[in-house]
Amino acid sequence: MEGAASWRRLLEVTGDIDAAEVLDTVLNPLVNVSTTDEAREDAFHDKVIREVTADESHEIVAAFSMTVMITILLLVIILGATIKHYNIQWLHQSGAALLLGVMVGFVVSYVRRDPMYHDNTQQSQRMTSFVEWIMFDTEFFFLVLLPPVIFESGYTLNPETLFKNFDAISVFAFLGTFTSTLVVGFIMYLMGSYGFSFPFTLREAMLFASLISSTDPVTTLSIFADMGLDPDLHAVVLGESLLNDAISIVLFEALFAFDKRGYAKNGITSAMDGRHQSAAGAMALSALGDISSTLGDVTSTDRATVAAEVAFSELAVTTLVAFLGVFMASLLIGGMVGACSAMLHKHISITGDWDEGWVVDSALVLLFPYLAYTIAESANLSGIVAVLFCGMVMGRYTRQNLDKAPRMVTMCFFKLVSFLSETFVFIYMGSSMCTISLTHVVTAVVSLLAVFVGRAANIFPGAYLLNSTIRQTEELGRLDGNVQLTLWYCGLRGAVAYALAMKAAATMGPAGEAMLSCTLFVVMFTVLLMGGSTSWALKQLGIIDEVPRWVKDPDADPDQ
Repeated sequence: MEGAASWRRLLEVTGDIDAAEVLDTVLNPLVNVSTTDEAREDAFHDKVIREVTADESHEIVAAFSMTVMITILLLVIILGATIKHYNIQWLHQSGAALLLGVMVGFVVSYVRRDPMYHDNTQQSQRMTSFVEWIMFDTEFFFLVLLPPVIFESGYTLNPETLFKNFDAISVFAFLGTFTSTLVVGFIMYLMGSYGFSFPFTLREAMLFASLISSTDPVTTLSIFADMGLDPDLHAVVLGESLLNDAISIVLFEALFAFDKRGYAKNGITSAMDGRHQSAAGAMALSALGDISSTLGDVTSTDRATVAAEVAFSELAVTTLVAFLGVFMASLLIGGMVGACSAMLHKHISITGDWDEGWVVDSALVLLFPYLAYTIAESANLSGIVAVLFCGMVMGRYTRQNLDKAPRMVTMCFFKLVSFLSETFVFIYMGSSMCTISLTHVVTAVVSLLAVFVGRAANIFPGAYLLNSTIRQTEELGRLDGNVQLTLWYCGLRGAVAYALAMKAAATMGPAGEAMLSCTLFVVMFTVLLMGGSTSWALKQLGIIDEVPRWVKDPDADPDQ
């Protein structure tokens, strides 16, 4: 370019102005192109540097967040061992994880209130990324944490005690869960209608009732495992809670898909909107229209009442049909995948072929549960139901076809992953406790009372039905009053209810936020207070012994 400038000066000196202008016309685009290319190259390099820096910063924050979570997990495990060693009965490992999670939640809340958190700087972006890593993720819960817990419970079930008590398990899990959902839903709906709590619509109240009816037996069963307990009662509590979780999830999803926005408030047309109007609903709507046109003296209040009744009927029928379809299809998928695993290991065993053959057999066992889960989820069914029944079938048939090494490896692996997943979930729940809104405190108290009433409506009528028909005598397993009170007291709420409430809060606005606040309050109360007093309550009822199994009885015979 310096040569071009010299030629231009020479032409200007000689007076050839036209030639100088021609030279500018020819060379200027070349200069501009060169400058543009240089600018683009500089911008590209700057973009690459920013992306590399952002990736490095993201990796640093992710590593720091994982360090925090792993440290808390280590503290929870050590604290749980200490609690057992010193026989501390008012606090259990689940409660300890919840309390440590609460501490993490307060730290996250403090970070969010920091003015730097809202600045658009690199430090602010790091703080935001840290909060995102620490907070609970529903997809991570349902895809990673929950399936191992559900599968391990089904895989390690004792089939003899399970099928021996399957009548009680079925009554409490199926009939009892539906009864509890209806009772809690109507209580929340009526209390909201009269202004005592958050004004849930009928669908929202039933949606909340379905998620809060899910019980979490982690704390109770860990106490049962530590202390002397009747195996039949243990099987009833475990089996009922497992099926209860699966039923609650399917019921919640069915109600969640039934997207209604108003029943009595918006009249018949709103109650039966075109998107979800079934044939029965259309016929009912047509009949209501004929009645309204014929009876001119029907008031608007009467129309609203009839509309609410029709809307509830359609809600109940649609939800029940969807529930039965999803549950049975998911059950078949899980059972078929489990049967395929059993047949494969019956005819093929690689453990004896070479030294590392047990690794292949163990890997095959580990992959089948997630295969059942992904198939069901891909078909828009319930992966939890599929993985539960896959675990039950594999525990009954596949495990018997395995050699000793892969059998022990898979049992230990599933137990370990389940333990870590449960602990992670309680830490996550504790970290979200600081999000409870004070405006929903009254609604939370009402929901807690509704949960107690709903649990009573589940247990006591179900036990009366069993004692009147199948279990009429002690030899047949009659459920006495103390056992019924134990089943009622063991209805703690936990991980599944919390995850479903998080999903509702993310999509349902103020109603979802109220559901989340109520769920967190109920979980905190039941896990910490009821879970911490479970040993005392069961001792008062005469269900467990005074001395835990991990503590040596000083009065025991030393020769035994």
